[in-house]
Amino acid sequence: EGPADCYLRVRNTLRYLLGRLCDFDPASTVPYEKLPEMERFMLHQLARLQNETLEDYREYRYRAAARRLVDFCAFDLSAFYLDAVKDRLYTFRADAPERLAAQTVMAEILRRLCALLSPVLSFTAEEAWGFQAAPPAPSVFLWDLPAPETRWADPALAARWGKVAAVRSVVQKSLEEARAAKVIGASLQARVVVKGSASVLATLKGLDLPEVLIVSEASLDETGMELTVSVSHARGAKCPRCWRWQSDIGSNQSQPELCGRCARQLS
Repeated sequence: EGPADCYLRVRNTLRYLLGRLCDFDPASTVPYEKLPEMERFMLHQLARLQNETLEDYREYRYRAAARRLVDFCAFDLSAFYLDAVKDRLYTFRADAPERLAAQTVMAEILRRLCALLSPVLSFTAEEAWGFQAAPPAPSVFLWDLPAPETRWADPALAARWGKVAAVRSVVQKSLEEARAAKVIGASLQARVVVKGSASVLATLKGLDLPEVLIVSEASLDETGMELTVSVSHARGAKCPRCWRWQSDIGSNQSQPELCGRCARQLS
């Protein structure tokens, strides 16, 4: 990517964060201990980003700091977290705990990202800062960037999600192959079965796999030894609200066109 592409990546990330936070009330901030695991992992990544970027600045490594910030926007946010929580942000009711948890972390990311960008993208950081609903200071340059909370640093959690990311990469490759073979179109048309040993799949247990993998159905099969992924078309029909393929369309008589999950969000 050239400088213009890097700049647009950062600017578009800030715009997306601001757009998804337009209805977020800071009074609804979810406490750390009640955050889902993926949100706690993102706070770990944010703390790491802040510590490493500030060290770059102290050592006058401005190019390294800028590259680190662009990579965080491109990989940690755009290609992973923001993509995974899009379903929550778009389809859950405004006061759903899961949606508020995502917004809590996104608000934290936005504030600290603006502060970390301010030495190298001063005008953009200040512009984004001003569009926050309740900025903690009148200017990003008047905000004393606080140190990350100690509990955000969780090496064990980071190690687990490193393994999750590795499996996710294998699944994404399989989805691309299924798309090329015209088995599916969009990833939400997919039903995924991840097969492997119990020790390998243990990392994925307890997670919301459809959310993490951005598919309609996902399950684990511990009968194999090597990690393999099978992709087929999801069962049921496409919900016109969340676009997931579900087998319970019309199960709620008050919302006959929607899946059960969407109907519950509207009840």
